[in-house]
Amino acid sequence: MILSLDSHPDLDENHKTSWALFGMVAFGVGEVFGGFIMGITIDKFGSKTAGIQNVIIAIIMTAVTITCIQINEYNYMTFIMCFIWGYLDGSVNIHCFSIMGFQFVSKS
Repeated sequence: MILSLDSHPDLDENHKTSWALFGMVAFGVGEVFGGFIMGITIDKFGSKTAGIQNVIIAIIMTAVTITCIQINEYNYMTFIMCFIWGYLDGSVNIHCFSIMGFQFVSKS
């Protein structure tokens, strides 16, 4: 993200870092939504459907990331990319915890 801010020569390194960290707020929001939606998916449809959902999210995340790299500008795509990365991370975490929780039922 900091490299995409090179198109703004009026910003010094501290401001570039702060803008990059501001973009990472979308990552945290995506993390929360990803965990929440994955929990609902696992509860209503099961772990197999959740696995398929994770694959689809990974494909979307890859496409958005490649697009953002090609654009190479700090704009709305930066926030969308960070949100999707966070969404996938939250989804995978909840899915893994769910699988491990059901795998070892005798251990609490």
